[in-house]
Amino acid sequence: MDMKTWEEAERDIADYFQALETEWHPAKDAAGKPLYYFIIENLQLPHLARPQTINLCNLLHTTFAEEAPDLTKLKQLLIALIEDGQRHTMHGHDPPVKGVHPCARQKPHTRSPHEVICRYRYPREMVQPSEESAGKVREDELRKGLYNLLLPRNDPLIHNFEAHLLLANLGNLDWRPLLNLWPVLEYLTKYSAKAGKPTKQLTTLFDDVLSDIMTHETAN
Repeated sequence: MDMKTWEEAERDIADYFQALETEWHPAKDAAGKPLYYFIIENLQLPHLARPQTINLCNLLHTTFAEEAPDLTKLKQLLIALIEDGQRHTMHGHDPPVKGVHPCARQKPHTRSPHEVICRYRYPREMVQPSEESAGKVREDELRKGLYNLLLPRNDPLIHNFEAHLLLANLGNLDWRPLLNLWPVLEYLTKYSAKAGKPTKQLTTLFDDVLSDIMTHETAN
C-alpha cells in the first residue's frame, strides 16, 4: 500500500487545489497592504457602485472584440466584487459576539462568553507559501472530522474564490475544497433540507449566451 506522511499528503493537496481556488487578494501585497489606492481608483468609479448589476455578457463582448483585449475593466470588476460581498467584515478582525453576529458560535467544551468563535473561522490565519508546502490542512474547531485547506492568504477576511466563477456569478461565492467524505455529506444534507433563494445571475448569463448562439446560427 502506498502510504504518505501527513506532510506529503498536505503538500500534494495544496499543490492540487492552488490552481482551482485562491485566498489571495489581488490588490494587496503579501503583508496585506494595498498595492495601490484601489478603494479610491476602483471602487468609486460610477459603473462599479453596484458591481452585481453589471451586464457581464456585454462587458465580455466589448472586451474580447479587440484583437488585443484590455482586461482592465474585468480586473476592476473582480476587485469590486471581492470588496462588495466576498469578504467577511461583519465583526472585522475581532471575534464575533453572541446575540449580535449570526456567525458567532460557542467554542466546544466552554461556557465563557469570551470563548466565542466565528463559525466560518474569520478572521483567518495569514498563510504564506513555503518550500515545504503551498498550504496547510487544519481540523475545524467546531466540527470534529472536518478538515480545511488553508492556502496562501494576504487578507484575513477574504472568502475562498475562483476568479472566473466569481465573475460569472457576480456575487458572493462559497468556493472551497472538500477534503473528505464528511463535509460532502454534510453539505448535501444541509442544502437539500433548506429552502434557499436561488442565484439567478448565472442562469441568466447562460440564457443570454445560448440566445446569442441561436441568433448567430439563424443569421448564417
